[in-house]
Amino acid sequence: MKLPVVLFGLLQLGIIVGCLMLGVTRAGRVRLWLGVCGLLLGALFTLMVWTYRGYLTDAAPALFFGLPAPTAWFLYGLWPAEFLVVLLYVLLFRRSIVTPADMQRFREIVAARRAATGQSDRPA
Repeated sequence: MKLPVVLFGLLQLGIIVGCLMLGVTRAGRVRLWLGVCGLLLGALFTLMVWTYRGYLTDAAPALFFGLPAPTAWFLYGLWPAEFLVVLLYVLLFRRSIVTPADMQRFREIVAARRAATGQSDRPA
């Protein structure tokens, strides 16, 4: 496994976490926690790729809970860790991404736009 493969995977994780950070209106703890989750995902991805490299050269690969080590890193580490990012995003959505003030402003804009075009509030 060559270094560009690992760097490309880490770049993809960085883009995903970075895009999630762009939506956070309040800087600070939320961005910090998203960054920590991104570092955790990057470390788990690197371990998965590193053990896969050893798995390719080893005649008798080590098993972890009945799975080869790279697969175990993915299923028991990387896959559940992704849900930490989702859980953090969902739990903090109303406080840090779309606040009640943002929703009120959005409703005002929609109402003004409908009034200007003569549309009703009822769906078609």
